[in-house]
Amino acid sequence: MVWRGDVVRGVVHDHDELFEALTLSQTRKVTQFPIVLLGTAYWSGLLDWMRDTQLAEGKISQSDLDMMVL
Repeated sequence: MVWRGDVVRGVVHDHDELFEALTLSQTRKVTQFPIVLLGTAYWSGLLDWMRDTQLAEGKISQSDLDMMVL
């Protein structure tokens, strides 16, 4: 199955779409693909939190973060 989704910043469901894309890729339900996030100012806070909190607490791995490109 090949999945193509657009995560557009500022849209009501943008974070939902991002985490759906990550989950589908992690579980190999779709062909793995790079997740490119446009808008450094918009996404950097979320990525900082994921790195500083989730990664630090062992809830995610570095490979999870490496799936996303800012």
